[in-house]
Amino acid sequence: MRKKVLITGIIVFCFFMAIATSVNAADEERKLTDKTGDVFDFGGDETVTFPDITDIDMHYITYTQEDEEVTLEIEFVGIIEELDELIISISLITSEQEYEIGYWFGETIGYYGDSEELEGITIEGFNSKNLIFKFDLIDNDEDYESILVMTMKYSETEEYSYADMFPDLDDLPDANIEGPTEGEVGESLQFYGEASEGTAPYTYNWDFDGDGEPDSNEQNPKYTFSEPGEYEVYLEILDSVGSPGGNVSFISIGVTSKSESNDGSGVMTFIILIVAVIIVGVAAVVYVIRR
Repeated sequence: MRKKVLITGIIVFCFFMAIATSVNAADEERKLTDKTGDVFDFGGDETVTFPDITDIDMHYITYTQEDEEVTLEIEFVGIIEELDELIISISLITSEQEYEIGYWFGETIGYYGDSEELEGITIEGFNSKNLIFKFDLIDNDEDYESILVMTMKYSETEEYSYADMFPDLDDLPDANIEGPTEGEVGESLQFYGEASEGTAPYTYNWDFDGDGEPDSNEQNPKYTFSEPGEYEVYLEILDSVGSPGGNVSFISIGVTSKSESNDGSGVMTFIILIVAVIIVGVAAVVYVIRR
C-alpha cells in the first residue's frame, strides 16, 4: 500500500513539475551591452561620432520576460529627458510575433503582426539614466529571438538628427553559404554555413523551398529537392545576443537521369504491350481460320 502511494505521489509530482516547466518555458532575462560614445549624425556621415552627446547614448539593455509580461530597461550614459524631439524605436522579434514599440515625439506607440495596435504600454524613468518600458506579448509562450533599439534626437528647425543604435551595424553577424549551384531532383545535396562577426555561438535557419519556414537548423545540412526549377537558398543566422544576419544563394534543379530512364522504360513497356496484343490477336485469327 505504501509503495502504491509513493508511486502515485511521484507521478503527481512529475505532472505538476511538467506543467510548471511548460508555463515558464518562455521566461528569461538577457542583459545586452551597447558601445558607448558612438552617437552619430543620422542624416550625415555615420562614421563620425559625438561622445559628448550622452543623453541618448545607450549602455545596457536588460530584457526580462515572465510569461507574457515584458520589462525592457535601457540604461543611458547620461540623463534621458522627456523631449518633444525624442524618438525611441524598439523592434522585437519573438518565436511567434514581430513587435514595434516606442516613444515618438511625446507619444507612446505599439504594434504587432500586420500593424495590429498593441495597448497597455507604460514608460517610466524619464529625467534619469534608466528608462523602463513595460508591455505584454500576445501569448505567454513566445520566445525571445532578437531585438533592435534606436534612440534619436531630431530637430527640423535646427536641422540635426543624432542617433544611437543597438546592435551597431559593425557588430551584426555575417553569413556565408557554400554549396552546389545545380543539382537533380531526388539528389541529396550538401550545403555549408559559416558565421562571423557578432557574438558566438550562432543559430542557423535554412529555407530551401522559399516558403519562409525553416527547413533545417543545422549548420551544414543536406537537402533533397522534389521538383525541378530555380531556387533561392536562404540562410538566416542569429548570434548569442539575438543580432540577425543572412545571405542567399541560387541553385538550378533539373530532372534526374533516373527519371528520364523511367520515362523511356514506360514508353518501351507500352510498345511491348501493344505488340503482344497484336500477336495474340493474329494468333487467334489464324486459329479460327484453321478450325
